Amino acid sequence: MDDSSPRVNSAFLGRYVGKKVRLACKVVNVNLADRRATVEASDAGKVEVQLHGEDHGLEASKFVEIVGMVVDATTIKPMVVIKLGDTLDMSIVERAVKMMHEDRFAELFRP
Repeated sequence: MDDSSPRVNSAFLGRYVGKKVRLACKVVNVNLADRRATVEASDAGKVEVQLHGEDHGLEASKFVEIVGMVVDATTIKPMVVIKLGDTLDMSIVERAVKMMHEDRFAELFRP
């Protein structure tokens, strides 16, 4: 069983529809009435988050990592939200995400 959860940005999200991923992001907007949130991925792309349950954890920190299932190319459904604090250099996150998807590092980061 493959239980991997690759790190992605908004551009890579569409490659993982129906699979579990990790998305480091900045919380932009949380709309509890619609059970939706908007986050900004490391490549500055907007991603919609489908909220479920009372404690989704998105309001706890300015930056979070969402471990969740990709619904479609622009939407993720969180399983776990990890607080990353109020300061995070997203350019470093973006460089790491891109590196993890390079063919020369396939053996290190892909199952």
